[in-house]
Amino acid sequence: MTRHIPFILSFGTVSSSRSPISDPSHSRRYGSRSLTLAHTQSAIVELSPSICGTLMRAQPHSASAVHHHGTQDTIVYAVSGYGSLVSSSGKGKDGPFGDVRQDLKPGDWALIPAYREHQEVNDGNEEVVWVIVRAPEGVPVVENLKGWGGSLET
Repeated sequence: MTRHIPFILSFGTVSSSRSPISDPSHSRRYGSRSLTLAHTQSAIVELSPSICGTLMRAQPHSASAVHHHGTQDTIVYAVSGYGSLVSSSGKGKDGPFGDVRQDLKPGDWALIPAYREHQEVNDGNEEVVWVIVRAPEGVPVVENLKGWGGSLET
C-alpha cells in the first residue's frame, strides 16, 4: 500500500495578535443612547485584506447607535453576559423598525447580513462580551445612522 502525503500550498504566514483585554490602547468607542458606551477592541484588524475580528464589550444598561456594516457580513459569538440584537422585520414601506429582538446568552451565535440595520443592546446589570468577525475587508466598517431607516450620521 502506497501512502500519499497531501501537498499543501501556503500563500501567507500565520499571524497572531495580543489579547485585546491586555492591550486597551487599541480600544475604539462607538455611539450609545446612554452615558455608558460599548467599546470595541481590535483583535485581528489589518492583518488580512479579507477578514477582521474584534471584541465588543457593552456596559450594563447601554445600547449602540442604530447602524449597519456596509458590505460586511458579521458573525457574533456571545462570550459572557446577556445581550440582544435588535433589527427590523422590514414589513411595510416605512417600518416597523426595531421590532425584532434576538436575545443572546453565552455560547450563542448570530449572523448579521451586510447592510442590515441593527442595534446591540445590554439591558442587564452585567457587562456583555461578544467576539465579532466581519468579512470582507480587514478593517471593521460601522456606519451609524440617524435612527431606523435614517441617513448616515456625519
